[in-house]
Amino acid sequence: FDPYNPKLDADLSIARQAPSADHIMGTDRLGRDIFRRILHGAALSLSVGFVAVLTAGIAGTILGLVSGFFGGWTDMIIMRIMDIMMAFPSMLLAIAIVAVRGNGLVNTIIAISIVGIPGYARLVRSMVVTLREQDFILAARMVGVRPPVIILRHILPNSLSPIIVTATMGIGGAILSAAALGFLGLGAQPP
Repeated sequence: FDPYNPKLDADLSIARQAPSADHIMGTDRLGRDIFRRILHGAALSLSVGFVAVLTAGIAGTILGLVSGFFGGWTDMIIMRIMDIMMAFPSMLLAIAIVAVRGNGLVNTIIAISIVGIPGYARLVRSMVVTLREQDFILAARMVGVRPPVIILRHILPNSLSPIIVTATMGIGGAILSAAALGFLGLGAQPP
């Protein structure tokens, strides 16, 4: 096991080597292994994507469940906030959030997560509105099952399929958004 440290990777004696058994993709002008640097960057990008999508998915799912199940004023307030967030272009909103909070990887993840919440909230709300009128939900209410139990045991498991699909598709978008913010100097800071 050879732990990779990007700060200590430079070795000018092996600069600009062609691909070989030691360096699968060769080395750059400072003697850094290109393949190891790509793996290091990919791990960072994937972690940003997974954390941002997971955070947005959990927050959006909770808001969508509450909004769709209880309806009324709760639904109207939550969905109007989501509509306001969706009215702004997502990248512009992410740039504004990072600009207010400051540069850095954590703030980039927070911004991408906040931008992703409305999509999950609207998706889950639509599933909940459809499911809450089903016979098995009405039967659970008639028996006297409390609303939190109905939400967690009946509605959430039946809503998971579209949430998982949306989250899977969203990881790539989150990685691209983090790359765009990084290109603008608002993402992960060197080294």
